[in-house]
Amino acid sequence: MKKKMTPVLVLLLASCSGTHRIGVLPRPPDYVSTMGMMEQGSGVDAFLAREAWTLNDLLQWGDLNNPGLQAAKKEVEFAETRVWEAGLYPNPTLRYEYDDGPVTGPEHTAALTLPLVYSGRRGVAEDSARRIGEVSASRWEGHRLFLRSRIKRAFAQVLHLEERLKLSRELGKVAKEFHELTEVRFSAGDIAEMEVLKTRVSLLRLDLESGRMEKSVEVAYRELFQLVGRVDLPRGKLIGSLDSSPPELDLETLRARALAKNHRLRRAKMERKSEVAKLDLVRAERWPDLGITLGFGRDTVEGGIEIPLPLFNRNQAKIAGAGIRIRQADFRIGQVRNEILAELSRIFADYTAAREAALQYEKEILPSVIMAYRQTREGYTNRKFSYLDVLDAQGTLVETRSAHLVALRDLAWAAADLERLTGGKTTSR
Repeated sequence: MKKKMTPVLVLLLASCSGTHRIGVLPRPPDYVSTMGMMEQGSGVDAFLAREAWTLNDLLQWGDLNNPGLQAAKKEVEFAETRVWEAGLYPNPTLRYEYDDGPVTGPEHTAALTLPLVYSGRRGVAEDSARRIGEVSASRWEGHRLFLRSRIKRAFAQVLHLEERLKLSRELGKVAKEFHELTEVRFSAGDIAEMEVLKTRVSLLRLDLESGRMEKSVEVAYRELFQLVGRVDLPRGKLIGSLDSSPPELDLETLRARALAKNHRLRRAKMERKSEVAKLDLVRAERWPDLGITLGFGRDTVEGGIEIPLPLFNRNQAKIAGAGIRIRQADFRIGQVRNEILAELSRIFADYTAAREAALQYEKEILPSVIMAYRQTREGYTNRKFSYLDVLDAQGTLVETRSAHLVALRDLAWAAADLERLTGGKTTSR
């Protein structure tokens, strides 16, 4: 009898064994592309060997090396193990008993209890775990979009400060030329010593400004390189410029794109699907597992079945709680939608204002200020204006060019935020 039952036990146990299920989650396309780059060996040496780094190079480097993004990627891989675990069959229970009676003598009894899962609970549990994993993948996608937006903003800040430093150095050279000219005139007795002191003070102030800007540029580089994952990268390899011809955007088009592609809204909808899957799971768990028991003694074979009766606890509370979570997820979708539209309106206003300012500075204000500065310099050289006139024109030029650079930087910042919100490039109507 024992020999006949052995194949049955083996068959039952084999049917319950699980298989390795890593990689069962649908992953975002960008997740797959970054994994492919890592497998192809896009490493440190290849990146450092490039003669110059563009914004796209830094974005790719950030995808591969930012520690926070890599940690979020591991969360996706961890979610896949949950799907694997949800599909595993419950373990059987082996019970062994020994009885040494005065009449019957030693008795050895072994029993194997095998849980019998029905009502499709394993499949429902896998689907619930898969939905949770999709939310994790969406969080990774949101983390990546936010990181790329910060890299774009940091890149624009570096370009902005580099231009400010360049402006300060150019004006320093001009101030040095003026100082040398005033010294010559003072030696010839044409001007008072006060004029020499004014040019000297102006030169020193510009030197201090250049030193301050140099430190600001260094800090901006460190912040940018920290985002891409390596704070010790060398300076001087970045190439790029602030966009001086930004496209005109349409708010309604951006709203439609944000509602269709925004990662936060997609994640909120995925979270609702996850709550629906949890409701299906708790409904399936209303019916507990059956237990099939096979026991063997010296001369006996016993069999039995254990049937839990869900008379009092049929998961009523969990089912009600899951329904509440679904309604909560519906409200959260509406909340996220409103937040996205409000943020989009604010950033669109920032973009429009920065765009108008940048265009006005470039087409009207800056050419007039540059012309006035040149005429004042020439007039001072020809002894038509005093150095105070030159300082006034120079101050206006610095203020105007700095404001123009700030407008271009703010424009780049707003464009980066719009791309994060809408999930795509900022293009014209």
